[in-house]
Formats: sequence, structure tokens, C-alpha cells
Amino acid sequence: MSGFRGNAKGRGVFDARGITLRAQHSIACSFPNQTKRFFLDETTSHLVDTVHQLVWRYTRSKERANYIVKQLLKVNIKLYVVASSGLLRQQQEEDLGECRDVMRQAAVCFIHHVQDVTRPRSDSSDLERIQAAIKTAGAFARFVSEEHLSKKAVDRLADVVMFFVDEKFLSALLSNQSPYAELAVEIAHDLQDSIDRGFL
Repeated sequence: MSGFRGNAKGRGVFDARGITLRAQHSIACSFPNQTKRFFLDETTSHLVDTVHQLVWRYTRSKERANYIVKQLLKVNIKLYVVASSGLLRQQQEEDLGECRDVMRQAAVCFIHHVQDVTRPRSDSSDLERIQAAIKTAGAFARFVSEEHLSKKAVDRLADVVMFFVDEKFLSALLSNQSPYAELAVEIAHDLQDSIDRGFL
């Protein structure tokens, strides 16, 4: 495992767990009867922190990285709260299920890409599959969000999806070039762990 691995404070970048707890407290005001909570364990917290590090390295902007990853967390929390509150119609529940399935497919494709050291990095098939999966998952999430979240939240979801499907960003992530290669290994490790434990 690379030298990047560690907690958020040790890396001096991003506190996913703290941001999640603060977002939950704020969002809970809109759902006063909501008792369930969206928690990040050590692995998922590290995954989000590493994604933040990746976005920061790519954009060279801590502010931009904060925005992208915070919005990613907030949308996930909001949709989790809406779903847990029983506010979704059957079709919307199915859409969220499809969203999760497609994101899992993207994660598996990414993991295989990182682990397959024999595949030429010029091969664009993985990039295209991951890009298509994120676009599809984003569309499912948008279908549900448009009815239950504010226009501002839906627009920010679109910002997040647009960033992660950007071809230049995905090319950098899959390039096997420093500093992205080290971060990609960490992300793949945490994604596999999340899949194994049924979180993703």
C-alpha cells in the first residue's frame, strides 16, 4: 500500500466523517422524524478522503476539491434520508437500486483496470465503460432527486457527475502515472472492501 494511506488529519486534506456528521445534522432539520443516520466507517471515510486527494491533485485547487466531494457526500446523504423516510415511489426505489448497481459495475471495472498490469494504458475501453456507467448512475439519481431535492441540489449533483465523467480526468486516473497511480491503488482497495462488505 502506498505512503498516502492514513487518516484525514494525518494527510492534512479532508475530514469526510466530520463533514458527513455536520451535513446530517443540517439535513435532519428537514426530516424531523428521521432516526436513521448515514455513517462512514474507517474504510469508506478513507475512500472519500482519497477521492478528495485525487480531485485536489488533478484540479490543483483545494477549493474545487472541497466543493466536488462535499456535494457528492451531501447528495448521497439527502437521497439516503429520503429513501429511509419512505418517501419514494416504487419506480424511484427501483431507480436508486439501478443507480447503485451501475455504480458497482463502474467500481468493478475500475478495480480490474488497476489490478490488470498487463493491459496497455492506451486501451480506452475501461474509460468508456466507467464513463458510461457514471453517466447512467447520474441520470437515475437525477430522476429521483428532481422530485425530492431542491433545484440547487439537483444542479450540484449535475456538477459532480460532469466532473467525474470528464474524459481528461478519467484518462489521468487510469493512466498509471504518478501521482494518480498511487491514489488509484488506494481507491481500488477501498472499493473492493466496500463491495465485499455489501456497502456498495
